[in-house]
Parts: sequence; structure tokens; C-alpha cells
Amino acid sequence: MKNSNDLISICLVWEQSRYIDVSIELSDLSKSFSSRYDFYEILLLIHENDFKKNQSEFQDIDNLRFIILKDDLDFYKKQVILAQESIGDIIVLSTIREINLFDFKELVNMSLINNDIVITKAKKISVFEKIFSYPLFFLGKLIGLRISMAMLRTNVFHRTHLNTILNQDYQDLKLRFPPSDIGFEVSSVSPSSSSYSKFSNFKSKFSLLYKLLLNLTPTLLQLLTIFSGIGMIISSGYIVYSIYIFIFMESVQPGWLTLSLSISGTALFLTSSSFILSIGIQHLLYNQKNRNLLSSSYEIDSVDLYKNIKNQLNIEINSSDEKNKQS
Repeated sequence: MKNSNDLISICLVWEQSRYIDVSIELSDLSKSFSSRYDFYEILLLIHENDFKKNQSEFQDIDNLRFIILKDDLDFYKKQVILAQESIGDIIVLSTIREINLFDFKELVNMSLINNDIVITKAKKISVFEKIFSYPLFFLGKLIGLRISMAMLRTNVFHRTHLNTILNQDYQDLKLRFPPSDIGFEVSSVSPSSSSYSKFSNFKSKFSLLYKLLLNLTPTLLQLLTIFSGIGMIISSGYIVYSIYIFIFMESVQPGWLTLSLSISGTALFLTSSSFILSIGIQHLLYNQKNRNLLSSSYEIDSVDLYKNIKNQLNIEINSSDEKNKQS
């Protein structure tokens, strides 16, 4: 029996691959969901140039919606755009390269039954990936993420899960590595085949390391602000202490006050400068953080969610209405 209660959004990031016939895979995916769900959409985020090259291949695929990128963005920002554009109750975030590794219907069904986030993991990873995972795990812990090199790029969210993550910091990384502290259960699934290994991309792993370092900037700036504030207090205190000693102590070495004021004054200037700069940069980051990524894309939509249930509705469409609609 078909599911008529839930709207499913399958969100895919375009990635060119010689191993996959994208049009056939998308067509099969659409037919597969059509057999089980009355309401579904497939969102494909693709760069403008790639869309122009492959546009003719997508014409006969039902419920396919395109998000066309005008700018080059990294994978994590692309997933944020897809998450913001999706309208489903259940949202699958994945890529073209992983479209044939999983039965997306089963992942959605698992999320519906257990009411949890479904993540995907490789059964085995290489020695290099294990070694590389340690610094990533450490950096991830600093911002509340559990990063594993075994995790693949396919995740399933309920709308509640997704809205919670999109309203938090580090939303781009949390869509890729769902945190365990948001109050939702997380279950994992592994692909049945090992074909994912040929898609291993070490460039993306170094990109993740760079992304983590960038996302640590606010945390590091907060630490700099704290230490700079402590330095200001200590420097100011030492200035007061030097003046107190010079006034009330009789045996003060010549030049001691000048040297003490020079050292403490320099320290106060440096710590004050660091404090002001860190606060200013944090203010700029706060204002920049909420920049709308949707300005980097536009949409081409051919989705008709209700075409499969028109015969079930108690509505009669007159021929005159059809003619007016066509004209």
C-alpha cells in the first residue's frame, strides 16, 4: 500500500562519474519512489555549465527539481542549499556517486519507523584513513562533532532534525556529521557492496580538515578574547603595583619604575589590541554567518506532486477549464 501521509525529498549533489549513467539512475530512483509514495521530489543541485551539457537527459524524469548553481561552492555548502530548498517531511541528503550504493526507500522507511537520523558508514576503511581520522576526530570534538572517516555522504533526516541543525552553528558540517547532542537518536547503515572504495577522494578529506580549521576560528577567537582580557587585567594591575611601590617604598632602584611601566604598558597595549581585534572579527563573523546561500543558485521546477492522485479526488475538470489552462 502506498504512503500518502509523508512527503519525501531526495536531495542529490551532482558529481560527474564515469561509473554511473545519471539519467538512468535518476529515472529508476523516481520510478522506485513512485511505486511506494504518492508524494516525493528529487532535488538535483548542479552547476549551470553541467546542467546545460546534460539538460536533454533529464526531460523524462518525473518529479525532478533542479537547483542550478551560478557559483562554485564546496560540498558542505551545497548540502546546506539542498536542505534549505527541500520541502519534505523526510529528507535524504546524498550525492550522485552514492545513488546506487543504497536502497533509499529502505533508508527512508527505517527513519520513519525509528524516528531517528540515519547515517551511512563504510564497513572498512584504509590504514591511511584510520591515521587521518585522529586529527579530524580531535578537531571535531572541539566543536561538538563526532567525525569518522568511515562515514559516507548519505544521511536521512526528519524535518524536525533538519530544522534543528539548520538553526545551529556549523550547520554545513552537522549535515555531514550529525551531532549526538541535539536530542535525536542516530542509527547507521553500511552499503551492501564495496564499490564505494573506488570513489574514495583524498582531496575531500584534506578539504574537510581545512573546513574544520575554518570553523574553529570562532572558538579560537573566543579563547583569544579571554586570554587578552586576562592579560589586560594583569598588565593594569602591574602598572598600579609599580606606582604604589614607587610612592610608598623608600628604597627603589633608579630606573625600576620606568622599566616596569614600559613593560606593563607594552603588555597592556598588546593585550588591549588583541582583545579589540578579536571582538571586532567575531562581530564580522557573526554578521557574515547568516549570509543567504540561496543567492548563489536558482531553481528549475517540473514537479507535479498531485498528478498521481487526481483520479482519487472528488473534483471534475471541465474541458473549457483545460482549454483555458492550455492557452
